[in-house]
Amino acid sequence: MSKDNNNLFADIAKLANSALATIANMKDELTKFVKYQIESFIKGMDFVKREEFEVVKKMATQNALALEKLTGKKSSAQSPTKNTEIKNNT
Repeated sequence: MSKDNNNLFADIAKLANSALATIANMKDELTKFVKYQIESFIKGMDFVKREEFEVVKKMATQNALALEKLTGKKSSAQSPTKNTEIKNNT
């Protein structure tokens, strides 16, 4: 009887160990799946890369300075990174 109890506990321990390993594998697979889905979603949103943004920002600043030199007036344009309203004069 003692041997049967030991075998039963050994079987339960093996079952629990297998269940925990399966749960850990499921967690890893789910994490990979969610990460892939998020990356795919973001790639499809057509975001601008940081380097491209910095280049255009530099060009806008240079254009504002050139306009200021040509007109002799200080440009009223704000920094391109600030949120500003665009007013339509129509």
